[in-house]
Amino acid sequence: MTTEHIIELDDPAAREASVAGEKAAALARLAQQGLLLSGGFGVNAEASVDVTAPIAPQIESLLANIDQSVRALDEASGAIQKLITGHPSILQRR
Repeated sequence: MTTEHIIELDDPAAREASVAGEKAAALARLAQQGLLLSGGFGVNAEASVDVTAPIAPQIESLLANIDQSVRALDEASGAIQKLITGHPSILQRR
């Protein structure tokens, strides 16, 4: 992850959940309304796309095979978690 993925909470764009995520956007909106924060930043939504790019085809395949069952969703979720935590290029970025 690079600094291009970091968004300061005082940046007007940080108020948008689609940019900074729900939690950071909520904090940015509170700061805009006068809540004193000790500074802060969020990681923009593009970061997850960039970080998971090497395993995106496998993730897409797992998601495409989910049916309406909770079991299928649980199995796909577990498999995606293993892909993310086990991929060397993702672990190196931490």
